[in-house]
Amino acid sequence: MIIKTVTKSLDLLAHEALARRLPNNHPEKPKIEQKILSMRSGYRGEKSLVYPLRNLTDKYLIFFGLRLPDGEYHFQIDSFLLSTKVIHLVEVKNHSEEIYLPDNFNQMIQTYKHTARRYPDPRLQILSHEELITNFLTQNKLACPPINKIIVFTNPNVIVKGSLQALKMVCPPEELTARIDAFEERFRTDFFQPRDLKKISRKLLKAHSPHSPDVLNLFKIPPVHLINGVRCPACLSYAMCRGHGWWECRFCGCKSKNAHLETVIDYFLIVKPCITNQEFRKLVGISCPKLATNLLARLKLPFIGDKKGRTYYPPHDFEIWAQQESEF
Repeated sequence: MIIKTVTKSLDLLAHEALARRLPNNHPEKPKIEQKILSMRSGYRGEKSLVYPLRNLTDKYLIFFGLRLPDGEYHFQIDSFLLSTKVIHLVEVKNHSEEIYLPDNFNQMIQTYKHTARRYPDPRLQILSHEELITNFLTQNKLACPPINKIIVFTNPNVIVKGSLQALKMVCPPEELTARIDAFEERFRTDFFQPRDLKKISRKLLKAHSPHSPDVLNLFKIPPVHLINGVRCPACLSYAMCRGHGWWECRFCGCKSKNAHLETVIDYFLIVKPCITNQEFRKLVGISCPKLATNLLARLKLPFIGDKKGRTYYPPHDFEIWAQQESEF
């Protein structure tokens, strides 16, 4: 069973929101777009695992993109599979061209367009995750079963080189389920009961803490540089005006009932995790407080306060809620 699905991270969503809220000639936009390309590559790699793991959903509890606490810090596991016998940690890399993993466990070298570039070693990363998940389970008074560590390079154009020892944890996507089955078969006795799996699942989901970056501070961008307004879901211009019961684009004529949804999501991702009626009116370009109240009410956001003093907040499942798109 897939307990936590693959979604875009709040980090990626925040960068995407920032990019679309900046003018095309903004000096920081190329850096942001380059970062987005890198994060989207990782997201595609994680999504590509859903297909090969589809036949294991009856046997395992599967979590994608868990981000768990480690004291003051956090660590993220691309794919976490839990059965009554074992845990499988799967680290996903979506690099292309040639990858070399030396025997000394301190770097990964990618050769791309005849240029070599050094990256952190995914083997050290997954060994660290093994230790961290063991600590997490122990701190939560949960037993830790045997842990299988797998590194998957998902890009079909990648060639991974290294000695047999260096590539011991590396697995091509088409062999992933066989590698998982082979490790599982080494253990005949159940480590957990089904009720234990439910307990661990609840603990993991409760501890999951998505990273929400302060992208304005990261790129030193003042809020006044952001484009206000409601973006047209058809032509993508910030030209939506409020009509009688819908938003209508001045350029292409597209109509939408919930085009302001993306605007509020962008605000939560980029500016701050709360919004007032007055801030919403300024953001979407309307003047009527009652209309703003009605539009915000349709989003069913949690709030504190009454009437003029009301402040709205992102929902508890903001990581999922923020994946929505406006309809037209």
